[in-house]
Amino acid sequence: MGSEGVNNFVLAPDFIQFLRLLAVGYDEIGFDILSQPPAAEGVNPAFQGWVREAFSVEVPPIGLQITEPAQRTHDNF
Repeated sequence: MGSEGVNNFVLAPDFIQFLRLLAVGYDEIGFDILSQPPAAEGVNPAFQGWVREAFSVEVPPIGLQITEPAQRTHDNF
């Protein structure tokens, strides 16, 4: 949630999906363009590997693959 309480949206439906979103590598999730890949310097391969191994999930190339379904599920937020 934003500090001002406006323009807030659901980022992920659960904690594992949120970790997947963090692992994509954006600098500021709430302000970056999630339909585009993050800047290369934000990507942390070690963290991505941990998320993949610990939770048996893939890390998508863009955050929109996680945020868009979450927002549709919680469109009244």
